[in-house]
Amino acid sequence: MSSTLPSSIQVYYDDGRGFRETASTRIPLDKNVTPRSYRLVIPAGTYRQFRFDPTESAGSVVIESAQLIDKQGNVLRVIPLSEIKALSQIKSRSENAGKLEIVPEKDANDAQLLIVFNPT
Repeated sequence: MSSTLPSSIQVYYDDGRGFRETASTRIPLDKNVTPRSYRLVIPAGTYRQFRFDPTESAGSVVIESAQLIDKQGNVLRVIPLSEIKALSQIKSRSENAGKLEIVPEKDANDAQLLIVFNPT
């Protein structure tokens, strides 16, 4: 993932009780034009959906891949970029050449994406 501005990434995981701060994890997001990997640790469990907040600023981000990986590094699920949907404060969402560009609204402070799936 790359970003035009420094910020933070936050993932909320819905265990059946909806999205809430206590069921989320956050890490810093660096300003970088070269993509880098970010790992957000979430507890093992069965989740209905994730809310992915890619930035807390108006800076755009480019996502090249999204995966769920266990503690041993095994890929549990590859999340197709097409399954990452705009939820709130997103001006544009565009896929091109295997990359997903997210541009938040001008005054965004809580851009939100949604990933819904049936757990395996």
